[in-house]
Amino acid sequence: MSIDLVKNRESLVKAWTTVVDTKSSTNWALFSYEGHTNVLKLQETGEDGLSELAAEFNSGKIQYGFVRVDNKETGIAKFVFINWQGEGAPTARKGTCAKHVRDVTNLLHGAHITIHATNEDDVEEALVLEKLQKVIVNDFKVKDYSQANDVQKPVGTNYSRVIPTKEINPAERDEFWRKEEEEEKHRLQLEYDRKLQENVKLEEERRRREEREFEKREAALEAPQSPDKSYDRQTSESSKTERDREIKQIVEASGKVSSAKARFLNSALSPIHIQQTVAPELIMSPDSSNEETSLINELKAEVEAEQNGGQNGTTAEPAAQEFFDPNATIDLSDEDNMIKARALYDYQAADESEISFDPGDIITHIDQIDEGWWQGLAPDGTYGLFPANYVELI
Repeated sequence: MSIDLVKNRESLVKAWTTVVDTKSSTNWALFSYEGHTNVLKLQETGEDGLSELAAEFNSGKIQYGFVRVDNKETGIAKFVFINWQGEGAPTARKGTCAKHVRDVTNLLHGAHITIHATNEDDVEEALVLEKLQKVIVNDFKVKDYSQANDVQKPVGTNYSRVIPTKEINPAERDEFWRKEEEEEKHRLQLEYDRKLQENVKLEEERRRREEREFEKREAALEAPQSPDKSYDRQTSESSKTERDREIKQIVEASGKVSSAKARFLNSALSPIHIQQTVAPELIMSPDSSNEETSLINELKAEVEAEQNGGQNGTTAEPAAQEFFDPNATIDLSDEDNMIKARALYDYQAADESEISFDPGDIITHIDQIDEGWWQGLAPDGTYGLFPANYVELI
């Protein structure tokens, strides 16, 4: 886009006029753009010459400087135009503003030399004066020669005006910036292609990972059950069935038992149901297997003792009958003296002689008939046996 010199033309021309006026104390002016637009504006002016102007340049901006250099020996003032393109300025911005230099020099005309600078080293006062001396070398030599011979000669006759547009080949300058723009576009395209390839690669890896996970899930669903797990379950079920069968055989063989569990297995008592419920599937506690093993051993010992007692002419029937009377009634009126307990675990009745309860349920009217098994009234109204280690007294 072309540069806008119309909006602030009055201030631009006024600043330039002040600098070229040798009677004015202002000897430099600095110009820059308004924001990111192409509108040129006056940024600053000063009176301390080239050194002060050099300190005002910004490494991240595109700026233009116009300075007057006074030669106290000759009394002739020379002018320098500085095209500042900071090293930190965007490359694309540099390419755009490079096309504005010709228009700016046409407005701020009269410069003897033009300096294209990118950093502070390019605008050092000694370096600029050296370049300026080469341009007006004849003037300085004439002045030196005249001082040596005490002959005053006009110095303006040997001066030949330097045309800035001829100092730099516009075609070469435009070609340089065109290459810069092409290189920048090429770099951006390579960066875009690289990111695109990375995204495609990541997406492909994600898709493959999802496919592998899906195949693993499908294989896990289709895989047959492990023989070891099946064997363990069958062994557990067969062990439980065997224990139940062994208990039943011991009870039937004895005819007379002293434990509460055996009495309820052979009893004709039917549980009292206040509200009919369906017992859920039996859930064994971690200690149930050990409890059953202990019960089996206890029953075996009792049977052997009773059989030995039978051979000696004794009977255990009165002892069994004194624990439980099938025709007895439960007294629910004595609430103060009855024993209560709170369930610690979930227990499901294995047969009709037992009761079921959930953790936190309150069991009332407890009769501690045995160390391992008690009988009581469950919350659902069923009266029967339950393991003593599944509850705590309250």
